Amino acid sequence: GNEETIGWVYQGFNSEELEAAFREVRVSEKKFESRDIPAVTQLFTPRWIVRFLVENTLGRLWLELHPDSQLASSLDYLFPFKTPNRPLLAVKSVKEITFLDPACGTMHFGLVAFDLFVAMYREEMQNAGLPGWPPKPPVASEEEIADSILARNLHGIDIDPRAVQLSAFTLYLKAKTLNPKARISESRLACANVHILDRDNLKGFVEQIQLGPIYRRILTALQARLEDSEQLGSLLRLEGEIRELVDKERKRYEREGKQLILHGFTEQQFETEARRREFWEILEVKIGQALDAFAREHSNGEKQTFFAGETAKGLRLLEIMAQRYDVVVTNPPYMSARKMNSKLKSLVAASYPAGKGDLYAAFIQKCLDLSCPTGRVGMLTMHSFMFISSYEKLRAIIREQASIEIMAHAGPALFDVGNPGTLQTSAYVLRREDDPEARQNVEGTYFRLVKEPESEAKRRRFEQAVADLRTGKNDPIVYRYRQGDFDGIPGGPWVYWITPGLRKVFETFPKLGEIAQPKMGMGTRNNARFLRFWWELGKGQIDFSCINIEDARNSKKRWFPYMKGGAFCRWYGNQHYCVNYEQLGIELKEEQLEKYPYLKGNTGWIVPNEDYYFRSGVTYSRITSGQLCPRLSPGGFIFDTAGCSLFPSDIPLILAVLNSSMAQYARYVINPTIAFQVGDLARLPVPNASSEMLRDLVEQAIALAKADSEEDETTWDFIAPPDWPDGIRKAAERHSQLAEIERQIDEEVYRLYGISEEDRRAIEEELTGHPLGAEDPTGDDMEGEEKEG
Repeated sequence: GNEETIGWVYQGFNSEELEAAFREVRVSEKKFESRDIPAVTQLFTPRWIVRFLVENTLGRLWLELHPDSQLASSLDYLFPFKTPNRPLLAVKSVKEITFLDPACGTMHFGLVAFDLFVAMYREEMQNAGLPGWPPKPPVASEEEIADSILARNLHGIDIDPRAVQLSAFTLYLKAKTLNPKARISESRLACANVHILDRDNLKGFVEQIQLGPIYRRILTALQARLEDSEQLGSLLRLEGEIRELVDKERKRYEREGKQLILHGFTEQQFETEARRREFWEILEVKIGQALDAFAREHSNGEKQTFFAGETAKGLRLLEIMAQRYDVVVTNPPYMSARKMNSKLKSLVAASYPAGKGDLYAAFIQKCLDLSCPTGRVGMLTMHSFMFISSYEKLRAIIREQASIEIMAHAGPALFDVGNPGTLQTSAYVLRREDDPEARQNVEGTYFRLVKEPESEAKRRRFEQAVADLRTGKNDPIVYRYRQGDFDGIPGGPWVYWITPGLRKVFETFPKLGEIAQPKMGMGTRNNARFLRFWWELGKGQIDFSCINIEDARNSKKRWFPYMKGGAFCRWYGNQHYCVNYEQLGIELKEEQLEKYPYLKGNTGWIVPNEDYYFRSGVTYSRITSGQLCPRLSPGGFIFDTAGCSLFPSDIPLILAVLNSSMAQYARYVINPTIAFQVGDLARLPVPNASSEMLRDLVEQAIALAKADSEEDETTWDFIAPPDWPDGIRKAAERHSQLAEIERQIDEEVYRLYGISEEDRRAIEEELTGHPLGAEDPTGDDMEGEEKEG
């Protein structure tokens, strides 16, 4: 049978809860509560991605342990790899290989891993005693394989108790399918939504428990943290607290000249993985025994059973989370910080500051924590962590611990949910590596599937690329990139597809932020009150004459021109708004200071960069689903948070560069998401010099764009509508002229950068049908974006 059907049924049952939670959040702008987390974070992983991750983690580990294994021929999604240039792994029995999914759902990854483990057991049984293989079979007979896999190899955690129950059921069916007579003694599954002890009972319990002070301290600390499990699930970070408690106790005993006694453990023994596991087993038994006596004395009936049962579940969770695994594979929950409730948001930020922007990013850190020193982590996540500046520290943490071995960069439309183009994903395998030089020099393999239209097309294209590689052919979607070369681009984004020549552009040319630092503009936070279209007021009520804020201070007017974002518009335009900035925005500032008293009179957050108001410069719309659209800010304007500005000394050069194909390409390299931020723009490389030809072309482009504005009655440049009947023809001729000028600007900008023909072809190929989409499946257009202003 197909045990995965249970997973699909589970997702179907969750769909109604998911829709209800999203509806409430969108309508009321509330945050997701803890009860919503299981429903709103469930996405059923496509089977080909599951196989890709399992085969390139667990399968690759097996082939590295046993280069003579015959299993490679059955692993269709395994990337053909060369023997690694590192010491061979020590011989290890299959029964000692550990696999964890810390967000297991209905154990989709575990089911595929189960089948692979079965093949591994059988192969080890056939080869036991041969060179390079363990001396004895892992189990006495094939009938014991299923029970051994569930008891030793497969581990899973989920925050939803229903998912854990279904996981146990699907694994039971899997085991019984393999051997109808299998004796299923236990499974290594845990629900994270449990409490080890009730707060009211804890005090009496620790007074009676006969385990010594170190155990009592551990229990007390863990009880407090486990109250957060309903929110955090596998993201609970208990290990550090346990280590700190043990270390404090050890130091206390050392000061007193005594040996720390942990029920038969020496200090050295406690440092080993096997003894740590035994420690938790003994702890569970000891606490369980004490708990039974305590519960019999102080409780009865149903309460007693529940009390003991919840504690047993909590200890199982602690036991699983205390181990370190050879393979950690998961599709973690996705939820941006903006949709988290306040408690969850603060917990994630405290434990995972580099990954606080989204649950999936925190899980990347947690999965690395859960893997052993030579372990592998396989994940399917959103791809934004690879690029955006807010995850720069997370990328550094990953690269300080692991090598990127392989990636299937799916991009949009892997999941057929909502608007498939809004969820961009990547599946990848990280291998823990202690040697910094080895990490820098590792050459990862990347499959670029971002332009394939949907999941099945991505699967077929990936399979074709793997088949090509196995026959020695090169495939255009396959890239090999040295990990250390990511450092060549500011922020270290994982732009594996960039050519060496274009990487050199980023390494050698000055950055825009060094020439003209982009500035964030005003955010009114109340557009209905403070913004108007100019035609709502009439030009007589608007002060067009200001060149600095001193002019505005002395003005008798209330309204001033406002450069906001808007529709796609290059070179010139989008000049429709005005803002209430009377007495330097006194009403706006007072409203925000009243709303946010913690600002304590600091208005710089409300109206940043006031010294730059009314200057001429270059502006662009921060929210864009496609190209950058820089245009001239002719002076006399206040600029907006959605219409960011910069003020270079050479405006024509910067305007030309930012409107060029080279800048569009660089924009996708730095941040190929919809959330292109001020910090991203500052990292764009800029030529060292301009030319008279470029300045002349820019002046022509501005004049042609302004002619359109003069025929648009919604702008204050309006002179007259297009002539009839020749106006449409003349507008088309202008647009044709502008296209030719833009082509010439491209040519001149390429020359200033020194772009080769090969690199130019790479740019043009990348810009053809670039898949750009939003990044937040929980309903946000972009991370950190203000809804108004």
